[in-house]
Amino acid sequence: MKNKNKFLIIALLSFSCVSYQNFNDYNNENSKYNSNSKQLVLNFNNFENYPLLLDIYFYKMNWKSDTEFDCSDLFQELHINQPKDLIIPIVGDTSLCAQITLKYNTLRPFQKNESAILNLNLFNRKDCLKLDYKSDLYPQNLECKYLDFSKNSTKIIFNNIIYQKIDIDKTFLTYGLTFLSLVAQTPTSYLAPIPMSISGYKTVKNSIHFVIEEI
Repeated sequence: MKNKNKFLIIALLSFSCVSYQNFNDYNNENSKYNSNSKQLVLNFNNFENYPLLLDIYFYKMNWKSDTEFDCSDLFQELHINQPKDLIIPIVGDTSLCAQITLKYNTLRPFQKNESAILNLNLFNRKDCLKLDYKSDLYPQNLECKYLDFSKNSTKIIFNNIIYQKIDIDKTFLTYGLTFLSLVAQTPTSYLAPIPMSISGYKTVKNSIHFVIEEI
């Protein structure tokens, strides 16, 4: 039974690893894109020391009228591990809906860990070019305008902002499990180092800001 459990854990970890494509592999596959075509350009600032993961889903737009549309028919998705400046060629002068998720969660045993996430849903008409969040409550989930490539290419610049706000829930859970293990009878007390070996002595939240530009 133990061997079976170990196999399942290894299988899940392996699946998680292969689900994200290496940035260099993606770059090599798309190095011969047509420079005259429209592009979605993604820039990443201050992510060098973080295990960044990028998920992108592109959806076709179905226009019901001149003002109404819906987003359906997923036709492309990308999952890239530790992306750097990225150019995604867009076929034809078109408009697309997209869901972009950027996230990281460090794994430093018995040290301070950091995490951040941004879910960007480009499904409506709200102008992303006018978004201007300056407060410490920069949202993790945002909805704004679809990607319009009818005239120009689009650039999205992501910035990792180091807030160092303590993730109270995760830190409290780590210390709670550690304390319960210590006060319990052996052999449970031997498990006390495990929580901090997984999540560190505390976890802090950072923030991912973005700017969208037409280029």
